[in-house]
Amino acid sequence: MFRIRHVGATAMVGSLALLVGFVPAGPSGAAPHAASATTVAQLPAARQAAQWVAAQFNAQGFIPTSPGSGQADLSDSAQSVLALSAANVDLPVARAGLTYLESNVDAYVVSGGVDGPAELALLILDAESLGVDPHSFGGTDLVTRLLATEQTSGPDAGLFGTEAQAAAYSAGGYQQGLALAALAAAGVKGPTQVGQAITWLIHEQCPDGGWTSPDNANNACT
Repeated sequence: MFRIRHVGATAMVGSLALLVGFVPAGPSGAAPHAASATTVAQLPAARQAAQWVAAQFNAQGFIPTSPGSGQADLSDSAQSVLALSAANVDLPVARAGLTYLESNVDAYVVSGGVDGPAELALLILDAESLGVDPHSFGGTDLVTRLLATEQTSGPDAGLFGTEAQAAAYSAGGYQQGLALAALAAAGVKGPTQVGQAITWLIHEQCPDGGWTSPDNANNACT
């Protein structure tokens, strides 16, 4: 389950790597643009961090829950694939991680019988960053599944995910932004598909300009 209350070290590096510059691969599946690599080359600490992330992956293509464990930490693995791609560092490791995730989509995405919007969004960003089609990823269409998590009526119309997921910090403002970023990366930008989702996020903004976690219903702007 993707939550933002407890963030592992690799997850933190994954998020920070996005600040270095996420440049999706082109339609042909080419490597990220050279500009991304140049940016990281100017930041030795960022490159060192990315190399540390790469070293956490094992030969099977995932980051284990603990050193030497045979159990995959799919959340850390998904975020770290994106980090390596954003930094343009150790891309063979990132691709191996992406291949492992392709073989374990539902194990990562599904919890309690429902899809997690943040997990789907991260896989879409992973796929796009490495030139893999998110519409055909591990035998499933990640984009269609993400859109299917959006509520279409009621007080949370436009929210990706359920009220139960929001209460568990698995949906809400942060995950909403992540989902919109993933859909934009996949070319889904029309008002029919994302307009209501954007409206939901705007309505959640607090008077001081920030957002609460996960949303105003569970955590008021005060």
